Amino acid sequence: MQPDREKALGRLRCISDAYVCYLGLAPKDTAIRRHLGLPAAVRSGHCLAMRYPVFLSGAAILAMGVAGMRLLDPQEAWAFLQGALTLGGGLIICGLFSLKMRWHGLIGGGVLALLGAARGLANLPDLLKLVAGDPSRGSEPAMELGVTLLCFSLLFRVLGTLRRERTHRMMERHRNE
Repeated sequence: MQPDREKALGRLRCISDAYVCYLGLAPKDTAIRRHLGLPAAVRSGHCLAMRYPVFLSGAAILAMGVAGMRLLDPQEAWAFLQGALTLGGGLIICGLFSLKMRWHGLIGGGVLALLGAARGLANLPDLLKLVAGDPSRGSEPAMELGVTLLCFSLLFRVLGTLRRERTHRMMERHRNE
């Protein structure tokens, strides 16, 4: 019975150590980070993993714009494609900015996600009409809902990353005092 308890405590300790590293609260060169086998970039506290959601959200929005060309009426399809190219292209550009200036690209992606989410909320009445059975705008409100959900997801991830970074900097400042 005792070895099982030790094994469970070891797993729990490893999970809590991983959570501390995920929050960015573990110092740069601790045994926790080395024990978990984290890459050097993650061990140093950088939020490099946030670049991927920015790139992927931009690519997904671009793909939805291209799919809209096949699924929507021609006039609505061109307008949807233009919006998808603008928003998705902007997110990809923000992802490229994050390669050299991490926080500039990340915050820019968050601002674009906020704009995309706000634009999608304006689509809510048309979505409710579609659910109620009024197909006057076709499937465009459903596709706009997909873009809105992607933008909200990216926005909340960016806000979480910024909050973790602020907490990390406050902890570092507190340790240095």
